[in-house]
Amino acid sequence: MQRILTVYTKNRRHPPFCLNDLSIPEKDKLAMEIATRKAASFSWTDAKRMADAVQALPGLNEGRKSRYATAFLLAAASGLRCSELFALRMNDVDFKAGIIRVDEAFDGRTYTIGQVKNLAADRKVVLGDREGRPTR
Repeated sequence: MQRILTVYTKNRRHPPFCLNDLSIPEKDKLAMEIATRKAASFSWTDAKRMADAVQALPGLNEGRKSRYATAFLLAAASGLRCSELFALRMNDVDFKAGIIRVDEAFDGRTYTIGQVKNLAADRKVVLGDREGRPTR
């Protein structure tokens, strides 16, 4: 309420307490975006079926088939965005603790790896087992 009461319109053509020219602060926009985000998830059965389909693709060598199948299973276990998944390095994954540190993302427009898009994306993700329980 304090933000609305202290709003100052630039052109002063509107009466006091008018909502015209009122903008939402960036930090509040981020909070609203995170709260309204819909998560798409796959079951382990779906992920396994996709990984099996990748393994059966003709024209890919065995190394690529294995990497792509692993990416599908890791995405299902962690819920990472594609850009975060593509930017993972070996030192980001702690198998003993069962967590993945997400601090970088892949930019498909420039083909570079850089910082994540916002503070909420910089996080540690707990890996789950088949039933979704933490592995540790």
